[in-house]
Amino acid sequence: QQQQEEEEQRRLQQQQQEELQAQQEKQRQEEEQRLQEEEQQVLQEEARLQEEEARLQQQEDWQQQEQQEQEDMQVHDEMQLMEEMRRQHEVQQQLQQQQQQQ
Repeated sequence: QQQQEEEEQRRLQQQQQEELQAQQEKQRQEEEQRLQEEEQQVLQEEARLQEEEARLQQQEDWQQQEQQEQEDMQVHDEMQLMEEMRRQHEVQQQLQQQQQQQ
């Protein structure tokens, strides 16, 4: 009788131990899954930030390019203006020379 009770007791302890282990394993897996999900979120956020950074860089490059083009055009315009003034000056000189010759 007593031996039977002891065995029953041991069997129950064994069962409780196994249940506890199973529960701990389940918790460990859930924790691992949670961490993987968090990591995934972090990676997605990182990717999003990199895209944003690339977009801003692109915008900055475009602005610099536009500014450069405007500066180039301004220089071009100024050179054209100077060339025009030089030509007018030449024409004036020629006119003066012609008038002097007459």
